[in-house]
Amino acid sequence: MFYFVFFRLNEDDDSYKDRKRKNLEKENQKKKIARLYPKG
Repeated sequence: MFYFVFFRLNEDDDSYKDRKRKNLEKENQKKKIARLYPKG
C-alpha cells in the first residue's frame, strides 16, 4: 500500500515537472518567433 502511494506521488511529481518543461518550451518558442518576426 505504501509503495503504491509513493509511486503515485512520484508520478505526480514527474507530470508536474513535465508540465513546467512544456511551458518553458512554449515560452522559448514564443521568444524565438518574436525574434524571427519582430513586430515592426
